Amino acid sequence: MFKKLICLGMMFSFSVVLGSGDGEGFPFFKNSGLASIGPCRTMDPVENQIRRKAANTILEIYDVLNERGSFPETFILSGEFSRLKNQEGEFGQEPFVIPNSWEMVVLSGMQRVVPRESSLPSACVRDIKEYARGLVIECRAASVMAEFSVLCAFYSDAQLSLIKSDLTSRYAGFASENFNTKLKTISSHYLYDNSASISDFSVVELGDYFYISGHPDYLKAHPFDYARGENLYCIGFKKRNAMFIGFGPLFADGPKTVEQIQQYLAEAYVSPQKDLEYQEALEKIKEQPFSHGKILCRNIKKALRL
Repeated sequence: MFKKLICLGMMFSFSVVLGSGDGEGFPFFKNSGLASIGPCRTMDPVENQIRRKAANTILEIYDVLNERGSFPETFILSGEFSRLKNQEGEFGQEPFVIPNSWEMVVLSGMQRVVPRESSLPSACVRDIKEYARGLVIECRAASVMAEFSVLCAFYSDAQLSLIKSDLTSRYAGFASENFNTKLKTISSHYLYDNSASISDFSVVELGDYFYISGHPDYLKAHPFDYARGENLYCIGFKKRNAMFIGFGPLFADGPKTVEQIQQYLAEAYVSPQKDLEYQEALEKIKEQPFSHGKILCRNIKKALRL
């Protein structure tokens, strides 16, 4: 009897974490008109609930980011392009505008937006949604905000504190790492496996992360522009198409298919230069690999049941 009560308690706790169902737990996802499973696919019901909660969280945070956020006017990607100058002949970049619970750090020559380690994780997510000013970020920063929001959707502040303590005891040097590295380690154990690379989009599943590269010569032609690639999340299916959401004008009216995103990247590469052929650019973009971060449903289930 005691064991049955424990199991019932675990099941109740798990259902509360995931939400109470389509009508109440996943309003953004429900109203999007998207299916959670692709054509001819089946899925464990609990995994389906996990993925729907992830998609709901992603849709909610990108709804805020795309409504209130904008790209900096001047952007330098990394140390490789630090020699480039802006129109005034000066080095640098327009600063990001982000809540105080977030900060911009430079890691390996690249600028990253990450939560402050001193801030409560839930406060970092709340501050994005309630930020009174317009956010100034780029798509990589937006994807970090989305991933952190998904992490916080499944794990409370107290649970994340316990996770950090557990990883500190298990891995030498974890405590001394910068917070960006800590977050990557936490995510790789409890949220996303970012080690995959795919070429076949039939394996796409709800809630997964992707990076689609633009034209390989984009930065040479447009060093201060942003259409060099897209950080994306799969947030559902329409008919036979996986639908993706990212940050920027392309997604102002909702998610897009991979074909629409590739067409946008090709147009961005070609548009200012009349001597470049759109179809040639599109074919080049289609040859680029796709990074794939698979959501770790098994690890999430295991962690939430402990």
